[in-house]
Amino acid sequence: MNLAGAWNSLVELTPMEVQRYHSIQESILQDRVVETASDSGDVLLESDLHLDHIGLVTVTLSERSLVWQSKSMEDKLESFSLSCFRLASLPHEFPLSEIYGVESFGWGPVRKFVGASAVHRLLKPVIRMHRFSIHSFQRLRNSRSKWLPRTYDFAHPELEVCHRWVKCLHNLLSKDHKRPKDLLVLINPFGGKGIASSKWAMVSPLFSRAGIKTKVVTTERAGHAYDMMYNATDDELKCHDGIVMVGGDGIFNEVINGLALKRHQASSVLTPHQISQLITSHRSQSLKAEEEAALLGESRLCSETSSSILSEPLLVHALSNSCKFAPLVPWLRFGIIPAGSTDTIVVSTTGTRDPVTAALHIILGDSMPLDIVRLTGWKESKQPKAPVIRYAASFSGYGFYGDVARESESLRWMGPSRYDYAGTKVFMRHRKYEAEVSYLDVPNVSQSICCVHCRVCAKEHSLPQDVGQLLWITKRAFFHSVGAAIMSCRNDKAPDGVVAHAHLADGLLHLVLVKQCSRPAYLMHLIQLTRRGGNPLGLDFIELHKTPLFTFVAHGDESVWNVDGEILAANKLGGQVFRGLINFFALGPEEQ
Repeated sequence: MNLAGAWNSLVELTPMEVQRYHSIQESILQDRVVETASDSGDVLLESDLHLDHIGLVTVTLSERSLVWQSKSMEDKLESFSLSCFRLASLPHEFPLSEIYGVESFGWGPVRKFVGASAVHRLLKPVIRMHRFSIHSFQRLRNSRSKWLPRTYDFAHPELEVCHRWVKCLHNLLSKDHKRPKDLLVLINPFGGKGIASSKWAMVSPLFSRAGIKTKVVTTERAGHAYDMMYNATDDELKCHDGIVMVGGDGIFNEVINGLALKRHQASSVLTPHQISQLITSHRSQSLKAEEEAALLGESRLCSETSSSILSEPLLVHALSNSCKFAPLVPWLRFGIIPAGSTDTIVVSTTGTRDPVTAALHIILGDSMPLDIVRLTGWKESKQPKAPVIRYAASFSGYGFYGDVARESESLRWMGPSRYDYAGTKVFMRHRKYEAEVSYLDVPNVSQSICCVHCRVCAKEHSLPQDVGQLLWITKRAFFHSVGAAIMSCRNDKAPDGVVAHAHLADGLLHLVLVKQCSRPAYLMHLIQLTRRGGNPLGLDFIELHKTPLFTFVAHGDESVWNVDGEILAANKLGGQVFRGLINFFALGPEEQ
């Protein structure tokens, strides 16, 4: 019989065998219960315990990790003819940073060793002891970004020993100040397939097990989360260590906009008109300098589509916001339990769409900065209107992306499938839009993938040291779409993302300009997006540019902007990245 079958087999021991078995085990356990001693280094606790499914193990606890190793019982069981007690001798270690909870669960049965006797009897003896559990997780071999909870059940005949372990572990975990103690949880029951409540029911026991207090609010309408955040006082926000949203990118967008529109203190956006004036002024100065140089017999080249205007004070001040980390609310972190249509932000920051993995990142207090782009849009009309400001964390798109958002707005009853239906209709129309796109061009030096402990995101300065060499470039053409990706934008339909090598906290976004092309060519671009390892940006009608700042002006027929799934009607727009504007409960995707 194989090992799997052995686990399910139980051969009753005789009363004499049971009594003998118990006496041997208790004598072994009494051999050693060692607490911290002067010669034990950083060892805090060490005991011989029973580990469920494994048997007798030596467990050692330090301030950094917990190690258990199977304890050989061959000598003490020499007269007891069971080869099943030969256990593996390799130690098992995991850091305390991966333990999210510990709890006692009383007196009860402990499953013991499995194996064959001399006469090939399969045994699964069960004894009763005092027990406690340590809750951790394991990474899947084929998808290390996805975490599965794992519980280790330990036992000992003496209650005091179990209490000692639970108390010591509780004390160590409570010293980890990065772990949240109190969270505000916002559930959007209307987003995606309407499964947010069930997703929270799935993961809420993990938060309880970790001893985290949660204040749960179920939103009642669109904009409810926005209003809550906009009207929240600092004292109310300081009651929580973080805000967790159960839903999709939409509710996250509401929360960030509600906070940022009231609290974000930054320089005013540079409008396309202001940029144009700066360029005109700088070019006139350049022409004057060239004329003077010509008189001296010198010559200089000047491009009509680019200009170096970084000496302008307004632009220098604006760029300083894109270079430095400046959290919007320093004491707050944000997390998402995915339950939306695409869950782009969760997939891009954790590497998986799994709600349990997202919950574990939040519980363990994993944290990383996240770039946010501020978009300021104007809509020219007979009646002048104030500019509209929106903040986005993942992707903003005009043309194809805006048309899909507009087409799908009346189809929300279809759920996530509305995007497929609307996308097909928009693709068949194959509209193009004339527009002028201007941006500060940053050389695309790094092509690395953003992941855990990303070196690019950890750099102090995101722009080249010699910023005076950067150019302000303007392009006017017919585009099928103009996209601004702040992160890779991974999701089920685009497994590598829109821009696979976009980073989460480098202070830059990626402008994706899809110029006029044939319908089959555009279809090839969309197909490449859906393929893992595809090359959707390697086509000759597509341009990709890294920048912290851009402007957009529509000419002729107009589309709308799709800002993280929400519609923004604007024919003039300015976008600026703010580096690390929020802290997010994640570490970045793990390398496969």
